[in-house]
Amino acid sequence: MSENVQKDDFLGMPEIPQYIYDKIDEGFHKYLFFETIKKGHRRYTCTACHKSFDEGELVLRDLMSTEDFALFHARHNDDAECPLCGVRGTVKNIKMCDVGKFREVGCRVVFLAPTEDDVWLRAVWAERDYYNRDGVRHINGKTEFHDVSRFHLQPGKSYAWRYRWYYGGYSHEKPHNPFFWHHALWNERYPYRFINGTERGIENTFLRYHSSPFGEDSLVQYLCHYARHPQLEMMVKLGHRAEVADLVFRNDDNGLNWNAKKPWEVYGITHAEYNEWRKGEPSLRVLNIYKRIHGKCAKDFEFARTIDKCSVGLMPIYSFIARAREYKVKPQELLRYVQKVQESSGGACWHCPGITLRQAFDLYMDYMELAKKLGVKKSISPMPKDLKKEHDRLLGVKDRQKLKRQRKEAERWRKQMLGQAASEAVELEKKYPKITKFYEKTAAKYAYTGAKYAVVVPTCIKDILFDGKELGHCVGRAWERYLDRIRSGESFLLFVRMAKKPNVPYYTIEVEPGGTVRQKRTYNDTQDHNIGEITAFLAEWQVQLQDKLTDKERAAAEESRVKREEGFAELRQNKVIVRNGHLQGQLLADVLEADLLEVGFAQAETKKKAVKAKERKAV
Repeated sequence: MSENVQKDDFLGMPEIPQYIYDKIDEGFHKYLFFETIKKGHRRYTCTACHKSFDEGELVLRDLMSTEDFALFHARHNDDAECPLCGVRGTVKNIKMCDVGKFREVGCRVVFLAPTEDDVWLRAVWAERDYYNRDGVRHINGKTEFHDVSRFHLQPGKSYAWRYRWYYGGYSHEKPHNPFFWHHALWNERYPYRFINGTERGIENTFLRYHSSPFGEDSLVQYLCHYARHPQLEMMVKLGHRAEVADLVFRNDDNGLNWNAKKPWEVYGITHAEYNEWRKGEPSLRVLNIYKRIHGKCAKDFEFARTIDKCSVGLMPIYSFIARAREYKVKPQELLRYVQKVQESSGGACWHCPGITLRQAFDLYMDYMELAKKLGVKKSISPMPKDLKKEHDRLLGVKDRQKLKRQRKEAERWRKQMLGQAASEAVELEKKYPKITKFYEKTAAKYAYTGAKYAVVVPTCIKDILFDGKELGHCVGRAWERYLDRIRSGESFLLFVRMAKKPNVPYYTIEVEPGGTVRQKRTYNDTQDHNIGEITAFLAEWQVQLQDKLTDKERAAAEESRVKREEGFAELRQNKVIVRNGHLQGQLLADVLEADLLEVGFAQAETKKKAVKAKERKAV
């Protein structure tokens, strides 16, 4: 038993009579399951009396009845009578059906009333399960009963318990549907029926005057609350169904006085206010708004009904009222201003341009929120002449401040990356001392500036590390692989940047001595929408580079090409795939080949352009 359930909690609880269990059991469908033992010989199991018998026993009788004869010739899905208990059932061949699909559940709430003012409700879960699998057979139809919930009702009191399967005991609960279980995103709900377990029925107890408006499936929850608050009947008859439903189904009293004797006392208002509120739709939202503005008359109710249409939630409306008080303006006056904003926009009906009242309200609240975030709510006008213009002005100020913050954050991040690159480069400079000298000799030859883009040559290892870290691609994670290639003369790294921003990292390219581009990558190993322009620019760069190459560099380029092709072949043989990023799952060799920009391509493109230029001149 659960720790929060005392030993005497169920003291005086009546036991459920055996005839109740029998009555529940009778409600299940009856079957006569059979299997053929040998040709012309069957063995039956009756789910009503839970006994088995052989068909041969019927043949050996001195006198077979008509029902016995019918059972002797019964087929699958025929109806027949059990010779042992006389109950009719459906004949089923267990080899022709899945008996597990015949599982049935019966849910009953047993009403037990020892005295007029002492009522117990016991929720009984009855389950009849069949199975015939893995050599284990259970087809006799015996019903299992589980006492899943208990309720104790007395005038002014109600107690509820639910059985907790995982620790095998009962725990206290709020009033609940006894056959409703919540499984994460899935709810399981079973309908149930009441059954009387004592001579004294509900009409002879203090619950006799109840009249639940929610149906029998919710009667247990309603009775639990009705036992404590008989005023529910009054509230239902007066049409306050929504508030009653909140109390019954959500156990939410909405802050109302459910012990009050008069309906207006339930809501904490006067009789006159109650009558005025009831003239329109008796919405609890409207009443809460009325109370928030300390309403005193019919006009205040009209204001509450109007502003209630301005927002789905109550919090924006409460915020609107608070803003009015901050500026020492009546909420009614501020609402009239919002209505004028909506009216001056054109109406917002189906054939007119403009905005709706809700959109005007949202615009005003956004205006106020902007003023609060910018710290200027004391200096702005609560009712500007042109709300949209003032809103957009504050929005522009906010955007500029946001851009300023973003620039500061970017600069801070840039300095942090530079610091990391500088500290890591100290050890790498010792390990690769010739790389800085290599780039000093290479700068003049490989640097190039076009109309929009420029090829920038790094000056040291720190520049390479910073570019890789800033762009977040593989150079920033596996730089030693590329530094080894630079040291061996197989390939080296260059930067492609905007001509107007030569110091801001954009693309990193891996280049062979002859100008062939192996890789070209920007942020996070991707290629952005400018990749077409970048490819054309690199082709232009490759063409002009060819006249600057020495014979030694051309020979090194040929060696680099051979190593590249051998590397691609090895990657294909080992079926190396990309394990991270947007290229995840693709063969690495395919990705690298697709990224390759050879010098022959650039020369061919240049020749095509020259031919087209001659043709245009000829025309």
